[in-house]
Amino acid sequence: MVRDDKPRGSFYLDHRGVDRRYHIITDSHLTPENKNDSEPNLQRLNSQVERFGFAIEAVG
Repeated sequence: MVRDDKPRGSFYLDHRGVDRRYHIITDSHLTPENKNDSEPNLQRLNSQVERFGFAIEAVG
């Protein structure tokens, strides 16, 4: 994938889950840059609900 004003080459995206109240990173997941940002989101949210028992209030 090539975007304007972005360097060329192989890169990765970091998807993070963050606690809303304390801003603590609760999940981090790396994907290749050519994967759409929305693809890992549901899986990562479900993982956090199972691991920490979070009640999801909002997703942004």
